Amino acid sequence: MTDTTADTPAHRPAWRGLIGFNLLTAILLGIGGFYLGAWIGGKMAVGHDYLIGTDQNDVGIFMGFLFGSIGWLAGLGFFNYPLQRLVGSAPLSAAAEEDMYVVPTTVAQHEGGIGRYFRLTTDHKVVGIQYFFGVGIFFFIGGLNAMLIRTELLTPHEKAWPAGQYISLVGLHGTMMIMMTSAFILGPFGNYLVPLMIGARRLAFPRIEAFTFWLVPLAGLVLLSAIAWNGFPTGWTGYAPLADEARAGMDAYIFAFILIAISLTLVGINLLTTILTMRAPGLTWGRLPIFVWGVLATSFLAALAAPVLVATMLMGLMDRAATRPTSSPAAAAAPTSTRTSSGSSGTRRSTSSRCRASGSCSRSCPSLHASRSGGTGSRSQGCSASRSSASSFGSTTCS
Repeated sequence: MTDTTADTPAHRPAWRGLIGFNLLTAILLGIGGFYLGAWIGGKMAVGHDYLIGTDQNDVGIFMGFLFGSIGWLAGLGFFNYPLQRLVGSAPLSAAAEEDMYVVPTTVAQHEGGIGRYFRLTTDHKVVGIQYFFGVGIFFFIGGLNAMLIRTELLTPHEKAWPAGQYISLVGLHGTMMIMMTSAFILGPFGNYLVPLMIGARRLAFPRIEAFTFWLVPLAGLVLLSAIAWNGFPTGWTGYAPLADEARAGMDAYIFAFILIAISLTLVGINLLTTILTMRAPGLTWGRLPIFVWGVLATSFLAALAAPVLVATMLMGLMDRAATRPTSSPAAAAAPTSTRTSSGSSGTRRSTSSRCRASGSCSRSCPSLHASRSGGTGSRSQGCSASRSSASSFGSTTCS
């Protein structure tokens, strides 16, 4: 009689699946990384005069998002293989690579189970399903925002949300839908179907394929964090110079778009390389399915357009965190920039003046503090340059 007990895997407790590199670990390390980055950014911003006039620290927020993203990726196990190669380990076989991202006491990926959809995997079918449900969740959140917008529009007067929160709600809805729509074709259907249609076993760069997916939920979470930073008043477009004057929620908008643009660039390059170099023998261009042609064209456009979006968002980041204005010639010519908050309106006002050596201003500047009485703000046309004893360079005041 054949003994089959040795072939039957031992039963493992369900809690063992929580140990290792998975979504839960990514969330915990992401939160820890955010606080670490915010602390480092706070130390970096000490003594910078352009942050004194406002109650927020854009440097700390951006550093928090950066370190939080690194913690998120580390919790998923993205740094395991690069670190092993750095210390001189031999390249992994296909079977060993499948088990690399799980602790030996947990269920391996090739054994199946729902747990493989919550961790890093290089299986293009699993990644496609991860894309489908991950993007679908954020689609639902974007649609929920649309319902909240329509709730406010039931009456011509303010009913559910104040004016500032309503504008932020419109921006969150539009931004979420655009970000997720851009990833919905290449992500779920491109990753899942293209290798099957061209006779390939996988995509050209499996780890980059997994990397592009896990950037998408991270971008969605960063964008949703704008609610905790008073939102942003620009809508989904994020146009400057209003983006430069917005509160800290604009930092979340900028960083989320950087993440989604990096994901689009890499998934476009990955699919382009797969279609161009990994087609089955005999699958000529004339025999290529029409869906693969569509993915090829879309991937080409994504690889061209998304890097431009990254560059634009980086300029917006520099405008807000490093006082390097790029949105207007007048602001770019100004040596200093003073920022003050404007209360519940969700924006902060930037005032820059270029003063000549004679002490006269090259243009007039508005008053830094608008009067709240009567609902109108006072403006002053005359500017004078003065020196502050607490600063090492001149500041501009309005009289």
